[in-house]
Amino acid sequence: YMVYSAGLSIKKYPDFIGFYSKTKYHCYDYPVYGKPNQNRTFLRLNSEKQWTLTRTEICQRGSVMNQHLKGSPFPITSHPWQYYKGSTVGGTYEDDDEMMVYSADEIEVKQNDNGVDSSDAID
Repeated sequence: YMVYSAGLSIKKYPDFIGFYSKTKYHCYDYPVYGKPNQNRTFLRLNSEKQWTLTRTEICQRGSVMNQHLKGSPFPITSHPWQYYKGSTVGGTYEDDDEMMVYSADEIEVKQNDNGVDSSDAID
């Protein structure tokens, strides 16, 4: 997956932006995704079965960004995300309409739509 935002969440949580790949962990029978060479950012389901970005692979801990869509087997690109605006427990979540989580298939389609040949090697 690719996590991207040009909105306010990037200012608060810049380390969450980037590529995520499958880890050895699972939450609620779904894979947990992490950033390669970084063990502090994860994309996974939370206890409410919502996709979330968090600093732990543990299934029941809190999140810094959520997609408030319960029960989807994968993050939905067209559905909005929210980021945690507070600095301590009891803060609020705020919408980031510019945040997107793309699957590898969606990235390939976007490249092809923009005239990029995905079979070309990049040196």
